[in-house]
Amino acid sequence: MTDGYLRNNPYSERSYHPFNENDKWEAQHDRRIKWLTRQIKNNPTIKLTNLTGSQYALVTSSIKGSKYQITTFDANDVPIMDSQRDTLKEVVEELDDLGFVFPEKILVLINNNLKSVIGEKQLKDTIKYTPERLENILGRYGSKSSPNYSQAYIAYMSPDDFLSLTTTNLAKIERESRELNLDDLYNETQDIFLKFDMDDKEVTGHEGRHRMVALRNAGIKSVPVVLWQDGEKGKYNKIFMKNLRLEGEDFEYSKASGNVDIKNLVPTSRKYEECLKRFFVDNERKSLKDIQNGINEYKLRNSYNKTKIKSKTAHIEQR
Repeated sequence: MTDGYLRNNPYSERSYHPFNENDKWEAQHDRRIKWLTRQIKNNPTIKLTNLTGSQYALVTSSIKGSKYQITTFDANDVPIMDSQRDTLKEVVEELDDLGFVFPEKILVLINNNLKSVIGEKQLKDTIKYTPERLENILGRYGSKSSPNYSQAYIAYMSPDDFLSLTTTNLAKIERESRELNLDDLYNETQDIFLKFDMDDKEVTGHEGRHRMVALRNAGIKSVPVVLWQDGEKGKYNKIFMKNLRLEGEDFEYSKASGNVDIKNLVPTSRKYEECLKRFFVDNERKSLKDIQNGINEYKLRNSYNKTKIKSKTAHIEQR
């Protein structure tokens, strides 16, 4: 953002503030709201960042029942939350409250489909749940009769982060693991999960190490993981958690070395069901082909790189 742009944005400290006296605060607030309203009104599809650049929001036409949709992402383009609003006034008020007041650039969506914003990048290296699996998770950890009830979270994790928290002998897990089979993965009944202690912020149990090795070796970089809380502290009725730092599991003779910051943990409750479906479900399994293509590309690229290394080594030896 240029200095000229910041001077024209009444939310910026570099902006010209004709109403900076304490008794003119309301007038200054009105000026800001009117300015932000113009930005949204003139650009029905727009991206806005917060002052620090740690998050951004997309305002688009709603793909549900409302007129507008606001979707919040972190700096790594991971979707955090979305909300529906019927009026421009409601949209502006929410953006103002959340601090998304710096328009960055206008994005053109394909058929106003929000999934095109999330990006092809995630389709190729991210794997998701089937609708049936998410329903099973909600049935296991949530409750239809109590929408706020939740015993667990779901968040994306990289295979490497997961493995760093759950093993002290990665080489053994790698030897025991098989090549990734997508059909076997989707048909597996046991979820990939971490059990953790909220007080000690330490992993206390796990499932899915061999699958994570197979996913990592196939080039997958982001996997939904159930985070199941051990102990009684805050065990039920969870709320969205922006981040959680966990230490590795303590085994009988050694401790896993991982110290991992997990972002955007969504409760497995009926209250968050639509959010969970949007961010963690592959409807109709459309991304299977994309994931398989990504796997094939990864293997081909890996094979090519290894061939180049061997070729260089042979050339050096000949010299």
